[in-house]
Amino acid sequence: MLRTGRGSTWGPALVGLFGVSLIIAGVFVTDPALGYPPGTPKGSGGPQSWHGTIHGVNAVLCFGSLTVACFVFARRFAAEPGARGWAATRSA
Repeated sequence: MLRTGRGSTWGPALVGLFGVSLIIAGVFVTDPALGYPPGTPKGSGGPQSWHGTIHGVNAVLCFGSLTVACFVFARRFAAEPGARGWAATRSA
């Protein structure tokens, strides 16, 4: 639990946003195409539906929030003397 300090607001908020985006990805499923799911012809599946579009655009929100959360937590843990190992910083 992050009660105070650097990243105590944005870190958990970004992880929560990542969770919400996973729910969005599950509700708005992708269109079958290029052999996915198994049994689908290898060619393009045709025009994309609106729920496939939401699923695809949501990928930016999903992976973007997770990436930024990693940097927020790394910055926090790099600043704490006892938690530098969590930041995965290495000197050459």
